[in-house]
Amino acid sequence: MSDLASVAIAAGVGTGFGFFLEKGRVFEPSIIVNQFDFSNNTMLKMFLSAVASSMCVQGALSVMGSAQQKQEDARRKNLEPRNFVATAVGGAMLGTGMAICGACPGTVAVQVGAGLYETGLTIMSGGLLAALSYSLLEPKLRHWTSSKPKTSPKQSSVDRALNCSFWKVALVMAGGLAGVVALLENYFPWYTQVGLSEPPFPSSAVLHGEVPLMSLLKLREWPAYVAGAGIGLLQLPLITMLRQTIGTSSSYVTCVANTVCAAAPNSDLAKNQYLQRKKHGYWQVGLVGGVMAGAFLS
Repeated sequence: MSDLASVAIAAGVGTGFGFFLEKGRVFEPSIIVNQFDFSNNTMLKMFLSAVASSMCVQGALSVMGSAQQKQEDARRKNLEPRNFVATAVGGAMLGTGMAICGACPGTVAVQVGAGLYETGLTIMSGGLLAALSYSLLEPKLRHWTSSKPKTSPKQSSVDRALNCSFWKVALVMAGGLAGVVALLENYFPWYTQVGLSEPPFPSSAVLHGEVPLMSLLKLREWPAYVAGAGIGLLQLPLITMLRQTIGTSSSYVTCVANTVCAAAPNSDLAKNQYLQRKKHGYWQVGLVGGVMAGAFLS
């Protein structure tokens, strides 16, 4: 598949991604920051719902003939060995940054599309600067961040370690996460967490199709679990057409890599192995562009 085609597909998926994130309000800095002290659980409900529906998609694809290999290829990219300490430090840095600025690599694109230009563009610029800084430091950090597999490929995931079908593990995990979301929703109704005193429409009316579709689309906010489920379903076109799963962070490195190679093609940095590996991740750049468009349309 050509780079242009992959970018177009990813942009379409990104449009849905941005639309659902904006409807779920998980781009507002206050909602993201308040998740870290659990005073607002909107982000948690959305993320858990997204993982649950994603597991359903991947579980189904894993038993669907020709789609099975595509799902396995996409999944294998997430099973690469990673250094535990480096991953923990990186996760702590990401969490700290999100708690301070109220954004992550994906939600910052929603902020730009939704009109929060000062916040979105500032943090996005910081992300590009961070990608450049890491690229400069990566050769010296490589021995610390790299990891050699300590388990065989057959033991690198729960289903293989248990000698159990992937779809069974996926459905059990999806059910467990859905239960957690239901519990959170029972104690923290979604509408109270986004500043409403009551739902825009009764749930029964929505379920029975009594509310016009356009009325639902025009709502400023949707339940976080509905938006999250929508995000998880977007894995379907991404896996089946690109053999990829949703992600945005590498797009920053791709932008830096192409800028460096264009501005200083003969420099040592342009020949950096890390940048060379990330240089052709154009599909993620298309995804981020789609996220902005989806947030704007929402």
